[in-house]
Amino acid sequence: MSALIVLVLASARSEVARGNAAFEKGEFDEAVERYAAAKSEDDSSLEIDYDLAAAYYKKDEFAKAEEKFRAASMSTDETLAARAFLGLGNALVKQGKLKEALASYRSALELDPEDERAKHNHELVRLILDEVEKLAEELKKKLEELMKKMAELAKETAELASKQAGVLRDNWKTAPESKGPVLTEDEAKDAVEKLKQGEEPGPEFEEKAARLAAEASGEGKPVEPGELARREKDVSAGSGTLAEESARLASEFREAFGGAQVELPYPEKLERAGGHLRSAEGNASEAVQTLEGEAEAPERFRSAEPLEGRAMTDILAALRELMQPPQPQQQQQQQEEQGEQEKEEKRNEVSKAEAERWLEELKQEERKLRKDARERLRPDRLVEVEKDW
Repeated sequence: MSALIVLVLASARSEVARGNAAFEKGEFDEAVERYAAAKSEDDSSLEIDYDLAAAYYKKDEFAKAEEKFRAASMSTDETLAARAFLGLGNALVKQGKLKEALASYRSALELDPEDERAKHNHELVRLILDEVEKLAEELKKKLEELMKKMAELAKETAELASKQAGVLRDNWKTAPESKGPVLTEDEAKDAVEKLKQGEEPGPEFEEKAARLAAEASGEGKPVEPGELARREKDVSAGSGTLAEESARLASEFREAFGGAQVELPYPEKLERAGGHLRSAEGNASEAVQTLEGEAEAPERFRSAEPLEGRAMTDILAALRELMQPPQPQQQQQQQEEQGEQEKEEKRNEVSKAEAERWLEELKQEERKLRKDARERLRPDRLVEVEKDW
């Protein structure tokens, strides 16, 4: 029996020698085949596990290299175990498992505190991890900052809608015959169903909804065309200003997250809002020209009313882009009759869901940053695994 064992071990050593020769020539497929054959002859050899790990690593098969380096790291031979932990750290880095890699390099240094390779790689990965965590925190703060700006923009747009509602309301109070069609109960229900299905209600609904919003803003008072023109000028100027703010904020989002794998919807929403606001600016400006025209006052009111209505529609469309929609289930619940306390609780739930979504986006961004960091680990920066026995 002992003679058989000697023969088996001799055969394993022969396969290892052939594997080593192939490894030195850069023939790593052949090396893996020879080491695997040796392992089948001597299954208990952790040195052969290390050889296999080194060959897999050179073949860029890092998951297999990780498995074999882990096996070799269990050796009671501290020299072998330290080298295995070094190789394991490198294989983990190549897979983007930076925190695990750091722990592996630390284990290598515990066994061999003077190993310059492990020191170098440990420090390199530690610095990259610090950079990733710093960038992730900066991105989180930047996203919160931009979302606050977007919320403020929505607030200003809502205030602009209120001003335009007042213009329409006072136009109708002065010239009742200029008042257009209003939204019926059935039309409102139909629009709600379309919105629940993710469909657009259509421009006619938008126009009637604008008039409904104006009616809800108060009683109204008779005004002179000049006064109404002045107020409409303010709306036109305000629309232009908010359109510029929307464009600037969209650029800020793209500058901060342009290279991210996560596709944030906010730049597109801001650009669409800006487009609506530009349209509102144009319609309000035309309404001003009409109100300042040469026609009789009643005619000016009648002619300005459709333009004022379209401006109102545009502002409401912009506001819709700037507001964050709740989840479908929350939409359903919000349609039910609720007390003021229940409504507040629901708003908090929406905010919580939004915050959780932001955090998930940041996690995905962090994964992207880790990938970028991994790609920066070029061979001239990461001390590669050596098979030096």
